[in-house]
Amino acid sequence: MSTGLNTVMLIGNLGGNPELRETRGAKKSVCNFRLATNTSKGQGEFRKERTEWHPIVVWGRLAELCTEHLITGSKVWIEGYIQTRKWTDKDSNPRVTSEVVAEKVIFLDVKTTELLATNMMFESMIPGLEELLTKSIGEELSVSEVAILVTEYVSNYTKETAEAFENAILQSSMKE
Repeated sequence: MSTGLNTVMLIGNLGGNPELRETRGAKKSVCNFRLATNTSKGQGEFRKERTEWHPIVVWGRLAELCTEHLITGSKVWIEGYIQTRKWTDKDSNPRVTSEVVAEKVIFLDVKTTELLATNMMFESMIPGLEELLTKSIGEELSVSEVAILVTEYVSNYTKETAEAFENAILQSSMKE
């Protein structure tokens, strides 16, 4: 018996703000948004661009984070799988939808980049900070959750460094 592969990796921009809702029975958070990806073929005057729109579904805490931090135009990296489901619309018509279920969403916006740039100055001073940052981004934590996690880590080295880091984070978040 052979095994199939259903993996999707996309980098694109949101076509609208994420819409958050809760499921009726299980009270699970779910958000939906459309992601635009662009491709081009040819060169020079023969170059043609094409935009493809992908419906994205995100579940649980990650759905809440997407709703908190993403807006129309936000650039994200999505990893997940394609799911096809059947449903009935409000006029009782049967429908079929294919969508990307995101298991991982990486925010590629400027504010995330600014936070990482702020952290760069501390990486050379404190061993293990770069590894902690990489791990926290992989866990898709919010900017403030990362700030708290790193501040606790830094405070183990020196109180002065922790205070400097907190001030840098506060200044960075005021730019948002």
